[in-house]
Amino acid sequence: MFVELSATEAANQRRFGRAVAASIVELYAVTESARADGISVTAKVHDVSDAEVKRVAQLAGALIDAGCSHIEFLGAAGVATELRAALQAARIRDDYFAILGVALDPGA
Repeated sequence: MFVELSATEAANQRRFGRAVAASIVELYAVTESARADGISVTAKVHDVSDAEVKRVAQLAGALIDAGCSHIEFLGAAGVATELRAALQAARIRDDYFAILGVALDPGA
């Protein structure tokens, strides 16, 4: 199962009509239901190149906490290396990426 949101407030409002925080709150219910049915959830995060690396790292942590088993960062061509460094510095990468297999997608 795929869920989508944007890395910035403006883009999330434009694409989905709500704040990022509201999308994450809704995501908790979706992932809980999906996991109960044995379905994994992949989050597709759009507009990563428009967001600060720190924000994207925080968003990744929130998505992992919400129960996403994979995360795809879209539009991250110039951000992927910085994001990996930020996640590693925050110790998110080693703990969560190894356990959950989170994929950094520098494409799109």
